[in-house]
Amino acid sequence: TYLYDSSCDGELIKLYQLLLDKYNLISKSTKLKDFLYVFEARPINEIVNPIDWIGKKNLNVYFIDCLFEKKKLNKYTEINHWKKAEYCFKNGSNFRQAKQNNLNSKSGLPKSHNDIDNLFTDLDLYCKGL
Repeated sequence: TYLYDSSCDGELIKLYQLLLDKYNLISKSTKLKDFLYVFEARPINEIVNPIDWIGKKNLNVYFIDCLFEKKKLNKYTEINHWKKAEYCFKNGSNFRQAKQNNLNSKSGLPKSHNDIDNLFTDLDLYCKGL
């Protein structure tokens, strides 16, 4: 799985809460323990309950891209990260195609990219204690 590099205590839990409650991008069926498992560099074949992303697939791709861009995921977990995503997220197929679709769009970004951008702004504010 991926390895999340936290900037502050409780950051990964806050990310879960934002995705679940504020931005409604993951299903309530995604339990905290399952979410944490995906970001703790665990064996991929041991994932029992992948994250149930209920937002659009191209937004899921943008979210993963942002995690790497913002250095929230350890660079060593970037190897084959789209293949990992297929196991870490329910209905996680065709991520490469969704990425290409994002790149082919007029702006190069998915339509609702502001939700993900705002989510990371909220996360940064949380870590700064604001």
